[in-house]
Amino acid sequence: MPFTPEDIAALVSALEPTITKVANEAAAAHVTQRNQAYDKRLSPLLEKFEKLNPAPQEDEEKLTLKEEMKRIREQLAQEKSEKIQLNLHGTIKSLLAQAKIPAHQIDALTAQLVYSDKLVSSDKEGNPVFNVSKFEAVALDEGLTNWLKDKGKAWLPQPQGKGTGQKNQRTTAYNPPSYDGQLPDADASQEEKDTALAHLVRSYGR
Repeated sequence: MPFTPEDIAALVSALEPTITKVANEAAAAHVTQRNQAYDKRLSPLLEKFEKLNPAPQEDEEKLTLKEEMKRIREQLAQEKSEKIQLNLHGTIKSLLAQAKIPAHQIDALTAQLVYSDKLVSSDKEGNPVFNVSKFEAVALDEGLTNWLKDKGKAWLPQPQGKGTGQKNQRTTAYNPPSYDGQLPDADASQEEKDTALAHLVRSYGR
């Protein structure tokens, strides 16, 4: 028996919920499939982007840590350099004192050797060395000893002649407080000066 329009309308009305459900499920499945495909393509790109652009807080923390580490390294390097310089200067001054360099000249000579002439410096291990040339260095005591015998001999004290000490001692004892006599003039003869000096010595010994 053929379906009437009323029968067809009733059948469509009965099947409409099922058709709508199937259509929605198909559409949802399609959207989900597309989203999964997008996620699969975008995930590696997002990971790379996050590595190149870390979170602001994390980036600031890393920057602060790097700055602190840099500051500590610079401070340690400065302290090491100062310690090496102190050791260098102390060793030079000790060797110069042993070489009989006058005490009031030791600081000036040390500065000349290190800063002006650059003859004395420290090697990579921090040991004091004497620079014989631009490409050669020897132990500080050896190089400094040889230098003082040659180019630096002007810094050594000059030996005094015989009798100089006695003459200076005689001059120091001159003009005792108890003497009331007249001193010879500058134009007086050597004999007059010697006579006056003998008188002063006798007067001082009474």
